[in-house]
Amino acid sequence: MYEAEYLRQQAKIDYPSIFEIDTNLVLARKGSTDCRLRSKTWDMLLAQNINTTPVGIMLQWGKPVQYLTLALVETLGSWEAIPDHVNVMAAKKIIWCRFIFRAWQGHRVSHNDGVIKKHRVFIEALKKVRK
Repeated sequence: MYEAEYLRQQAKIDYPSIFEIDTNLVLARKGSTDCRLRSKTWDMLLAQNINTTPVGIMLQWGKPVQYLTLALVETLGSWEAIPDHVNVMAAKKIIWCRFIFRAWQGHRVSHNDGVIKKHRVFIEALKKVRK
């Protein structure tokens, strides 16, 4: 859900937070209004793999994609602008994933036993090089 919130903000969509709305209630109120537009938007979000499936869960969790679909359809209202916003979200997700991966890799390296044991050797070698 945090990822969906982040992507909505990055695409500059003025819509309530995912933590403030119940997507099922919004969909129930809307009924079949804009059903084709919602379906097309939903399909595009899934095709772009916008929602990251949490580790250990095999199935997609629908709320983030429902939320982004509603945010796009309700704020933009027509298909013409939606693909551009979805592409912005997809690009931001790639950047976000790279950042998370680098942070995770950095954490793995910094907590590696070999690195911890030998970090002093590296510092001492740097001191010798400076002299």
